[in-house]
Amino acid sequence: PSDMIQSIYQYWQVTDMTLFNNPFFVRSDDMGLYSGKFGFYSEQDRLDVLRLADEVMQTEIPPLYATTYLNFARTGDRRSYDRPMGTRRHNVEKLLLGIMAGEKEKYTDRLIDYIWAICEETSWVIPAHNISLPYVLHKNPLPDAFACDPPEVELFGADTASIFAFVILFAGDLLDAVTPVIRERMLYEIDRRVFRPFLDHEMRWSTKYVNNWTPWIVSSVLNAAIICEKDEYRFFSICSRCMTYLDRLVASFTDDGACSEGPSYWNAAVGAVFDSAESLYEISDGKVDVFSAPMFKRMCEYYADLCVSPENNLFVNFADGPTRLFHDRRFLARMGRRVGSEKLISLAASLGSEPQPAVERFFLVRTLRSLSEPLPVQVPFDYRRETNVYGDLQVCTMRRGKFFLGIKGGTNGEQHNHNDIGSLALYFDGDAILCDPGVGAYRRETFNSQRYTIWTMQSSYHNLPEINGQMQLPGREYRADLFAVENDSVTVSYPHAYTAGTCEKALRTVTLTENGAEISDEVDAHAVFCFMTKTEPVRIGDRTYSVGDCTVTFSGGDVVSEKIDIADDASLFRSWKTPALYRIRVATDGRLTTIVRVKMD
Repeated sequence: PSDMIQSIYQYWQVTDMTLFNNPFFVRSDDMGLYSGKFGFYSEQDRLDVLRLADEVMQTEIPPLYATTYLNFARTGDRRSYDRPMGTRRHNVEKLLLGIMAGEKEKYTDRLIDYIWAICEETSWVIPAHNISLPYVLHKNPLPDAFACDPPEVELFGADTASIFAFVILFAGDLLDAVTPVIRERMLYEIDRRVFRPFLDHEMRWSTKYVNNWTPWIVSSVLNAAIICEKDEYRFFSICSRCMTYLDRLVASFTDDGACSEGPSYWNAAVGAVFDSAESLYEISDGKVDVFSAPMFKRMCEYYADLCVSPENNLFVNFADGPTRLFHDRRFLARMGRRVGSEKLISLAASLGSEPQPAVERFFLVRTLRSLSEPLPVQVPFDYRRETNVYGDLQVCTMRRGKFFLGIKGGTNGEQHNHNDIGSLALYFDGDAILCDPGVGAYRRETFNSQRYTIWTMQSSYHNLPEINGQMQLPGREYRADLFAVENDSVTVSYPHAYTAGTCEKALRTVTLTENGAEISDEVDAHAVFCFMTKTEPVRIGDRTYSVGDCTVTFSGGDVVSEKIDIADDASLFRSWKTPALYRIRVATDGRLTTIVRVKMD
């Protein structure tokens, strides 16, 4: 992008290797670079960490069976293996933090058991990511990682290496007192499963499919290398690759800095770029500093601009993701300070409190940094008249009084795409009136050719029309051909979101004021307009429904509503905290005006 001061790799090219030998960067078998940086800012955090570690002591190590791994190939189920595998790693993090909080002898043996169990896993790759060269889903439903080094470093293998590295850093001496074999085994597995394939292969997430995997894996590998890789040449080779891959990710963003993967995956995409940037800043004694780049600031602020209601942790959930997010407030405040964003600092201080302490399942380095800092001071969020436009991605958010609108154009070939060109989400006082359902629990079909058989991915379950009985289709060729924002109105033209010949005109204009919203739709064909609601719509007039604290009135057409059960989908139920969503269908000749107003007492 044109206004990046320098690419991350350009910093590397002008950086003398001796720069990394400054006194702050101590890479040895002793505590190393991070030893003096992490601690507990508050006594309450330290006590909370001990409570979490004690809870781990009361449970058994979750078993991982071959037949459970097979479930993905047999039924498409991901959770039965992914969850216990993730729990093992999260429990290692909790036990490590408990040791750092002062209870060394209490948790050491339990930590050893977990480490050994993870080392004995045939693969650190979850079933859905089980691939073989040339990077296709493996023909076998069980991993054959025992035959050779893994062909690819993927998310969970890299994450495991990072966790093990911090265990070595902060508990290595305790493990050595039992036997040096444990540390040696961890280093061996990190090298075999992560460092060697990282150096030997250019992988799909670093070349063809650059997305949130890229910085997420880079952050994990970089921190593991800082702590564990003692060979200078290999260490600098890993750093060089990490910086190159980060550049590729940033280059995949358009100049407006918007994250096409949505606010949920922003945490792994932009958030992990930030984590990596902090590590690079530290090991170079501040010479590798990309925090002042305007592009980077815009990438970071995108998250704040999609926040609907900070105190309720609500976000516009375009793409895969829930509407309710609990990202680390101290992390967001630190990001705001680094890039000079008062908006992010304000958001961090205004978000509803996450369970304390904020020990995320992933990004252990982020947790360690955050536990060393105070919580941001709570301040009222500024419900100001605000419009944020990301013209390249074609996303706009508006706040007018207590109303919040999110609307998008774009294409149906975006990262984590849903077929949703022209769709919108409308909130009043932090409550969804017209909603985007989001994404259900991941399963086999979520990321294969059957993706758009899932109802949450289809345009008929977004706030969009079926035109001549047709839904929108996936692919970059299905797109909006106009996205314009002027004052209080957004206009989207999207006839090319449907198969050729379906219609010549599909135009939507949404006007938002402090009193409500008016949605004006015009299609040159028969259309059934679909509107999704969180709460049950109750008919109170001929074409007027009560939805939450608002009324929704349709200008014409036959109107029916239906209930959509989501109680059995853990992800949707957790996001909406209700057992059902609702869909209103309005059959028209192609013209419809929808007016949303606050209920009058």
